[in-house]
Amino acid sequence: MLPKFLIRDICPRKTDIRCFLWKPAAKTESRCWFFMAGRAALPAFLLHDAARLLDFLDIKEKVILLGGSWGATLALLFAEKYPERVKALLLSKIFLADEISAGWTDDVSGWFYPDVMDKLRRNMPENANLPEYYAEMVNSRNLSDQVKAASLYGNYERVLGQLVPAFEKKEVTQDDVNAARIFINYAAAGFMLKDDQIMSNVERIRELPALIVHNRLDMVCPLIGAWRLHKALPASKLVIVPEKGHVGPLMARTLKKEIRRFLKI
Repeated sequence: MLPKFLIRDICPRKTDIRCFLWKPAAKTESRCWFFMAGRAALPAFLLHDAARLLDFLDIKEKVILLGGSWGATLALLFAEKYPERVKALLLSKIFLADEISAGWTDDVSGWFYPDVMDKLRRNMPENANLPEYYAEMVNSRNLSDQVKAASLYGNYERVLGQLVPAFEKKEVTQDDVNAARIFINYAAAGFMLKDDQIMSNVERIRELPALIVHNRLDMVCPLIGAWRLHKALPASKLVIVPEKGHVGPLMARTLKKEIRRFLKI
């Protein structure tokens, strides 16, 4: 969801910035063009739909892309595919959806959470691929397997960064299973991208101004992704927030301050 401060503070009527929010069932605002998109579609289709939407609305000026986490991934992919349509990038919680990211989630994070990783890999065949194993479970017709996949691998990102990690013990609903199924199938398919696709094509956006805001101790998307992106974009500014977790109050305050500074409002 677009943070409230962006509607209240970043796109006030006294500026010449126009805001546009793109998400399911969203209404369009008429003050500034920003993109945010959901996860439940193939990235290639989302990018194509975004370009078609700009054409349909007869938006000819370049747009500013805003995104955090998976939204940052889509913003980068859109910019690389349509660099001529992009003015700048406002990104946070960088997720490059590459082998490094997959290796972190499915292996290296276990160095910090060996007890949790043991629960994830318990009863798995030796050397089995973690997301592929759980994708088979969540896609099965066995309801108990679906619930187990949603409760374990589907919740693993939420557990990362917790000092007292524990999987939720609440009742898992069908909506929970459906949401987990989307994420797990994406992860099992390498997020439907070519390996290292974003960094392989980063030269296409080398000259774009970019703001990158990332927490120092983000255990979901480690800082190395934001650092690699920053080093590949000479016109970028990287702000490292002294906070733990993927999101947090200091991240929100810092993002607000840095976006206002970036847009000079």
